[in-house]
Amino acid sequence: MRAKTWLIAGLATAGVVALALLGAWGGLYNVAASKPHLDVTRWALHQAMRNSVAFHARGIVPPPDLDEPSRVERGVGHYSIGCAPCHGGPDQAQNLVVQHMQPAPPTLDEAADHWSARELFWIVKHGVKYTGMPAWPANNRDDEVWAVVAYLRQMPASPPPAESPSLRMSATPESCNGCHGPAGGGGPHGATPRLAGQNEAYLARTLRDYAQGKRQSGIMAPVAHALSEAEIDRLAAHYAVLTPPPAIAPATSVAAGTRLGERLVRAGAPESRVPACGACHEDGQGRAVDPRYPRLAGQPAPYLTQQLRLWRAGTRGGGFGPVMTAVARKLTDEQIQALADYYESLPR
Repeated sequence: MRAKTWLIAGLATAGVVALALLGAWGGLYNVAASKPHLDVTRWALHQAMRNSVAFHARGIVPPPDLDEPSRVERGVGHYSIGCAPCHGGPDQAQNLVVQHMQPAPPTLDEAADHWSARELFWIVKHGVKYTGMPAWPANNRDDEVWAVVAYLRQMPASPPPAESPSLRMSATPESCNGCHGPAGGGGPHGATPRLAGQNEAYLARTLRDYAQGKRQSGIMAPVAHALSEAEIDRLAAHYAVLTPPPAIAPATSVAAGTRLGERLVRAGAPESRVPACGACHEDGQGRAVDPRYPRLAGQPAPYLTQQLRLWRAGTRGGGFGPVMTAVARKLTDEQIQALADYYESLPR
């Protein structure tokens, strides 16, 4: 009796497998996005995805300052060009076309209610197979991924679905100003560089580095990759001639650090073989800057701090990446903050 039961079970299993193979290889299974999944199929796929994300997100530790305003500010900029075309956003309803994907991309204003911070990080960084959700373009820029997660945790509600045009990246200063502030003057929390008054040659080379993958960024690489050579030159020329915003006077609490930053800029730190930053960049005494190098005077301290830490970690890249990485690895956290505070206080 037991043998007969096993035989029946085996034949049933073989029949199911045979039908599945016939459906897949014979073309009977309908892969059209116009035909929704069966409820049981949808449930099984969603559970498999949730369980996979939860399993692989184990051990991921969110940064303690995850909700810091400058981090959220960076996330807003990328979301508007990298996420909103499919998921919609606070000022953009989800596009009618993507609503007909199978599965349709979800709106994300309630993402933080359904996923933990580490799970959101894993999804944004690695993407999800069979959903159209891509992996992050720069695998070594976890700081950018956390910026998007920080924004998702605070994102306002999206408008109801409608026939809204998708947001497209365009080679206009207006599209750049969404992240870099009005007239390239920077955002309110110092998360992005101020482009106004920056060296034209440096701006053009930076965009080409992003486009060619020499400088890693999941935020900037897709933007730069879509630009033509002429558009790159035009944008660099546009921002180079703009008047930069006034310098930010250092607060009393950072005055001592600013003095340390001034010493590092003018004399370096011989005891740790750190060269003077002013040898290539501004020295605070009016010396002209080599056009190959970026102007740092007046740049936001949060942005400069982040860039120096990326160089110290070896993930910044760019044309002068090897030079700056060697220097940044000799800097302490205190020295990095002091340099950032000092350069922020200098007039452009």
